[in-house]
Amino acid sequence: MLYYRKLRSFDAAGFEAHLLKLDDADRRARFSGKVGDDVVRAYAAGIDWTTACLLGCFDGQMLCAVAELHADSALVSRGGEFAVTVAPAYRNRGIGSELLRRTILLARNRMIGRLHMICLIDNQPMRRMADKFHGQLDFEDGQVWAKLAVPYPDPVSLFSEAFTEGMGLAAAMGAAR
Repeated sequence: MLYYRKLRSFDAAGFEAHLLKLDDADRRARFSGKVGDDVVRAYAAGIDWTTACLLGCFDGQMLCAVAELHADSALVSRGGEFAVTVAPAYRNRGIGSELLRRTILLARNRMIGRLHMICLIDNQPMRRMADKFHGQLDFEDGQVWAKLAVPYPDPVSLFSEAFTEGMGLAAAMGAAR
């Protein structure tokens, strides 16, 4: 049974393990270049769990996909960056798109008005996902910059986040039994 929930600092080891399982091609796609285990570990250890929002897709208790939302440091920018990784066995099931949909909701409810993503030009899955959500794609120096506009929050978006988080926690408790 697949379910989604926000990741917390106690999920750090699972997040690191998820990234370490990525093969060379997937790491190149995620980090826009070749990176070794030490870089992946340092990246995972450097996540600021107080400001970053990470969403996970779980199959039982196994983390199989992650979306990351990192707000820009300037408060006035109202922007943020997103990234999505999906384990190979779980691709082409709509998991990445669902994670991005939920990430847009998180951004919306945090007053982040613009999301951006940078990927290599040959990263077709991320380009298709950004296009699916009406992202503007700009090509520069072998990379693609995707920009997505995010609407302001409203009571429905706030309720939707709370409800889906509650459902995710309930599913996690069920999976732990």
